[in-house]
Amino acid sequence: MRRAEEFKGNCGFYINSQEIDVRKGEAEAQMPALIEKWAKEAGEPWPPDGLYHYGFGSFWAWLQNGPHYSYTKFRAVPDARYVTEMWFDKITKQTWRN
Repeated sequence: MRRAEEFKGNCGFYINSQEIDVRKGEAEAQMPALIEKWAKEAGEPWPPDGLYHYGFGSFWAWLQNGPHYSYTKFRAVPDARYVTEMWFDKITKQTWRN
Protein backbone atom coordinates (compact mmCIF):
# COMPACT_ATOMS: atom_id res chain seq x y z
CA MET A 1 0.00 0.00 0.00
CA ARG A 2 1.31 3.40 -0.89
CA ARG A 3 1.28 5.88 1.96
CA ALA A 4 -0.63 9.11 1.47
CA GLU A 5 2.43 11.13 2.50
CA GLU A 6 4.49 9.93 -0.47
CA PHE A 7 5.98 12.55 -2.68
CA LYS A 8 4.77 13.29 -6.14
CA GLY A 9 7.23 12.52 -8.94
CA ASN A 10 8.78 9.79 -11.05
CA CYS A 11 8.59 7.20 -8.31
CA GLY A 12 5.09 7.74 -6.99
CA PHE A 13 2.16 9.96 -6.25
CA TYR A 14 -0.18 10.67 -3.40
CA ILE A 15 -3.88 11.01 -2.80
CA ASN A 16 -5.34 12.74 0.22
CA SER A 17 -5.10 10.34 3.19
CA GLN A 18 -5.81 7.24 1.10
CA GLU A 19 -3.57 4.29 0.47
CA ILE A 20 -3.14 2.92 -3.01
CA ASP A 21 -2.22 -0.61 -4.02
CA VAL A 22 1.09 -0.98 -5.78
CA ARG A 23 1.14 -3.89 -8.15
CA LYS A 24 4.18 -6.02 -8.83
CA GLY A 25 4.55 -4.69 -12.38
CA GLU A 26 4.46 -1.09 -11.18
CA ALA A 27 7.06 -1.81 -8.51
CA GLU A 28 9.31 -3.53 -11.05
CA ALA A 29 9.03 -0.58 -13.44
CA GLN A 30 10.09 1.85 -10.68
CA MET A 31 13.03 -0.21 -9.34
CA PRO A 32 15.74 1.22 -11.65
CA ALA A 33 14.87 4.79 -10.62
CA LEU A 34 14.56 3.86 -6.95
CA ILE A 35 17.87 1.97 -6.91
CA GLU A 36 19.64 4.85 -8.63
CA LYS A 37 18.17 7.32 -6.12
CA TRP A 38 19.25 5.10 -3.21
CA ALA A 39 22.76 4.72 -4.65
CA LYS A 40 23.18 8.47 -4.97
CA GLU A 41 21.84 9.15 -1.47
CA ALA A 42 24.01 6.39 0.02
CA GLY A 43 27.13 7.50 -1.86
CA GLU A 44 27.39 4.23 -3.76
CA PRO A 45 29.15 4.25 -7.13
CA TRP A 46 26.76 4.55 -10.05
CA PRO A 47 26.17 3.29 -12.74
CA PRO A 48 26.95 -0.34 -11.84
CA ASP A 49 29.87 -2.01 -13.58
CA GLY A 50 29.56 -5.51 -12.16
CA LEU A 51 32.69 -5.08 -10.01
CA TYR A 52 31.27 -3.25 -6.98
CA HIS A 53 29.20 -5.19 -4.43
CA TYR A 54 26.01 -3.31 -3.57
CA GLY A 55 24.25 -4.23 -0.33
CA PHE A 56 20.62 -5.23 -0.79
CA GLY A 57 19.94 -5.00 2.95
CA SER A 58 20.83 -1.32 2.91
CA PHE A 59 18.58 -0.70 -0.08
CA TRP A 60 15.68 -2.65 1.46
CA ALA A 61 15.93 -0.69 4.73
CA TRP A 62 16.01 2.59 2.77
CA LEU A 63 12.98 1.50 0.76
CA GLN A 64 10.95 0.42 3.79
CA ASN A 65 11.79 3.40 5.98
CA GLY A 66 11.28 6.14 3.44
CA PRO A 67 8.51 7.56 1.31
CA HIS A 68 8.76 4.59 -1.08
CA TYR A 69 7.46 2.13 1.51
CA SER A 70 4.57 1.03 -0.70
CA TYR A 71 7.00 -0.53 -3.18
CA THR A 72 7.71 -3.21 -0.55
CA LYS A 73 4.07 -4.28 -0.24
CA PHE A 74 3.16 -5.89 -3.56
CA ARG A 75 2.02 -9.50 -3.75
CA ALA A 76 4.64 -12.00 -4.88
CA VAL A 77 5.76 -15.58 -4.41
CA PRO A 78 7.61 -16.25 -2.21
CA ASP A 79 7.47 -12.61 -1.04
CA ALA A 80 8.12 -9.02 -2.13
CA ARG A 81 11.57 -8.90 -0.52
CA TYR A 82 12.82 -11.92 -2.46
CA VAL A 83 11.48 -10.63 -5.79
CA THR A 84 12.87 -7.15 -5.14
CA GLU A 85 16.28 -8.63 -4.36
CA MET A 86 16.26 -10.46 -7.72
CA TRP A 87 15.47 -7.16 -9.48
CA PHE A 88 18.15 -5.40 -7.42
CA ASP A 89 20.78 -7.95 -8.39
CA LYS A 90 19.86 -7.68 -12.06
CA ILE A 91 19.92 -3.87 -12.08
CA THR A 92 23.20 -3.70 -10.13
CA LYS A 93 24.76 -6.44 -12.29
CA GLN A 94 25.10 -8.91 -9.42
CA THR A 95 23.11 -11.83 -10.80
CA TRP A 96 26.15 -14.05 -10.23
CA ARG A 97 25.08 -14.07 -6.56
CA ASN A 98 21.84 -15.92 -7.31
